[in-house]
Amino acid sequence: MASPQTGNGFVSIANETFDALGRTKIPAAARQVLDVIFRKTYGWNKLTDTISISQFSKATGICKRNVIRAIHQLEKMNMISVERWGSGENDTGGGENDTTPVTKISTYRFNKDYDTWGSGENDTGVVAKMTLGGSGKIDTEGSVNRGILLPIDNKRQLTKDITPLSPKGENTKNKLSADNPIKKKRTSELSAELQESFSLFWSAYPKHESKITAEKAWLKISPQNGLVETICSAIEKFKSSPNWKKDNGQYIPMPATWLNQRRWEDEIGIFKSNKQATLKRMIEECTE
Repeated sequence: MASPQTGNGFVSIANETFDALGRTKIPAAARQVLDVIFRKTYGWNKLTDTISISQFSKATGICKRNVIRAIHQLEKMNMISVERWGSGENDTGGGENDTTPVTKISTYRFNKDYDTWGSGENDTGVVAKMTLGGSGKIDTEGSVNRGILLPIDNKRQLTKDITPLSPKGENTKNKLSADNPIKKKRTSELSAELQESFSLFWSAYPKHESKITAEKAWLKISPQNGLVETICSAIEKFKSSPNWKKDNGQYIPMPATWLNQRRWEDEIGIFKSNKQATLKRMIEECTE
């Protein structure tokens, strides 16, 4: 009979983090992979660890292909960040939307800022109801004839591409009210001072993607007292690091991820000094 004891080692995770995990819908395989990351990092009182795909597969009993897909899911949910380096076969996991390669040897870090986590639900699982006018028929392509599709949970998401029809079949798209929230342009949540400092960050950071999400991360930090200069200075140092220069910057983190995880506080030299020894050890494990 199994009888685990904390004296033989334990994973130290804050109760608040566990509560957040309980509220988050994570696909089964992705949760197993996340538990392995917990074990390899927090289980050894570390924030990051270099883990091979073979180690994930052995620890979870999941085939390597599905392990890679699970890693992509966790990245898309912003629950982990991955620094890919070293030699090894690249694999995208086989999904048509999974275009980022996962090398056999990568370094993983858990993002404990649960406010930035996404959802693991499938977009096809959204439940909707229909309020129909006229005949209210739905054709085989799923379009609504003389009716408007009104989703229960997310009106903007499901109605933004729908052209509503009047009972007479007339196109009413151009007759929508000017107050319709779908047609309103997004205004920045940043104050004038934060907009100015964010512009400095955005100009310095080499990857210009998901600007809205990056603005939200900047608002959360609201840097003051020289922190803007510290962040921009760290960016210049990271630009010369091997990971950021490799493959034309393919492995540079998303701006919001870099900010949310306070990556400007990372010590670049520590990872670089141990890189050769760790790479050799992991290659040996992969060939077992």
